[in-house]
Amino acid sequence: MAENTPLVDSTVVNQVLSQAFPEGDDRLPRCIQGTYAVDMEQTKGILEDEAIVFLEIQIQPDESGKLRGRGIGYFNLSGIAVDGDCDFGYVYDEDLDIELAVTGSGNGPYKIAADPPAAIEAIQRHALCDEPVDLKIEWTVEPLLEEVVFGKFTLPNGRELAGQVHLHEVDEEGTTDVHLWLMGAE
Repeated sequence: MAENTPLVDSTVVNQVLSQAFPEGDDRLPRCIQGTYAVDMEQTKGILEDEAIVFLEIQIQPDESGKLRGRGIGYFNLSGIAVDGDCDFGYVYDEDLDIELAVTGSGNGPYKIAADPPAAIEAIQRHALCDEPVDLKIEWTVEPLLEEVVFGKFTLPNGRELAGQVHLHEVDEEGTTDVHLWLMGAE
C-alpha cells in the first residue's frame, strides 16, 4: 500500500452509511454476492469433453422486497472426438446471464435456482478422416443451491468471518465450488 493511502476502518464506514441513510433505518438491504463454478468431464460415444461454468452471483431485493438475482459469467466446452485413427478437437464458448430466483431469510436456509435455466445449443462443422461431421452441442446450465445456510468461516490464521458459505464438492460428474457472502440487514 502506498505511504499516502489512508486506512479506512469500520467506524468510518458506519459513519458514512449512517449519513447516506439519514432517515429511518441506516442498514443496507439484504444481499448475497459470490461465485459459482462447475468443472465437469464426460465421455459420450467418441466424444471426450470438459465443460466449465463460471458465474458471478449478485442477489438483492427487487421493488417488492423479494430476493432476485443474476448469475453472469461464461460456459466453456472443449474436447476431442476420436474414432479409430481419426480425430478432431473442438472448443465452444458462450457468455451467460442467468436470472436467479431466491427463497429464504435470515442466515438461511436459502434456495437459489436458475429461473429459467440457460439452454446452450450450437452446431459446429468438423472433419473426421476427411468426412464432414456436424458436432451438435446441447447443454443446460441450471445452477441450483439448496439448504444454503450462512455461518462462520475460520481463516487459516484463526480469524472468524461471519455470513459466508464456502462449498467444494467432488463427485462422479466433476467439481463444484461455491463462495457466497451474505450482507446487509433484513
